[in-house]
Amino acid sequence: YFMATVELETAEQKVKREAEEKSSNERETLRASIEAEINQKEPGIKVFDWTFGNDETGEVRVFVRQPNRYVKNAAIDEETISKTKSWQTLFETCVIKEHTDKRVHDENPENDMFYYAVLNKMDSLIIWYSIDNIKKK
Repeated sequence: YFMATVELETAEQKVKREAEEKSSNERETLRASIEAEINQKEPGIKVFDWTFGNDETGEVRVFVRQPNRYVKNAAIDEETISKTKSWQTLFETCVIKEHTDKRVHDENPENDMFYYAVLNKMDSLIIWYSIDNIKKK
């Protein structure tokens, strides 16, 4: 004997879910559009859409282009001196300012939290390779 419990979606939950799906589709469309624009000049460059925030700050969207090898090398070299300097190099060259939430670039101290949140994520743009991690086929 098996008894299943089914939860029905309320009208409010359905509206919320549909709004989230629409928002997600719009975000992906915008990200793809920015990527296509960049790829006209530099084929193969990926664009990432980083979104964060809370009820108090609202949504903060940051569009970041994949760094080229030269920028990655500069960031890796700078890492030996200062992690923050390394992240700053990536921030300056990879964050797509015209499509990113203006608070990220605003130097008003009340917006520092947005800048530092993005700066801290810059490390994820570099894939750290070592000989031990590269397996022979």
